[in-house]
Amino acid sequence: MADIGTKDLTISFFTDADLWPAKMRNALFCDALQQTIYIRQLMGASSIACKVKPVGCRTSIRNLIWRDCWLAIGDAARTIDPLSGGGVARAITDGIDAADAISIALTRSDFGPLRAFAVQRANSFFDNLEVQREYYSRESRWQVSEFWRRRTEPLSDPSESRTRMAYTKVST
Repeated sequence: MADIGTKDLTISFFTDADLWPAKMRNALFCDALQQTIYIRQLMGASSIACKVKPVGCRTSIRNLIWRDCWLAIGDAARTIDPLSGGGVARAITDGIDAADAISIALTRSDFGPLRAFAVQRANSFFDNLEVQREYYSRESRWQVSEFWRRRTEPLSDPSESRTRMAYTKVST
């Protein structure tokens, strides 16, 4: 929940889009808020005006992060579900490392660092999936929840990812 400087509050609720059909999102969100204790108290019983604005935040990676003199960085290259944390630190590191690679590419006409950056980021994506799975497996309160089941079930194939796309680690 965040105070955005007005009388309005922003409350985030994470779920998978297919679990909450579009036509029912407002009603389901209002119902979920009514089941809370602390958020409902902070909002006051009469102030719940449910207006849902879905925002995508799935874990995914581009099929192509680098090509010749083009490089995708940050969320344009890969996104990690915000529940597992680390996004701000990852964004800062990506920005610094990409700037170094771009500087070398421009000053030396050597595009190898762009490729190396892309390969490292692709590999770290898969490492992050393992960290994410470990993080989620610690949650045991909602074992019957489809949302949490999807995040803790063993992958049937090591190359399977949360995005339901097949990827393999890339080597330099």
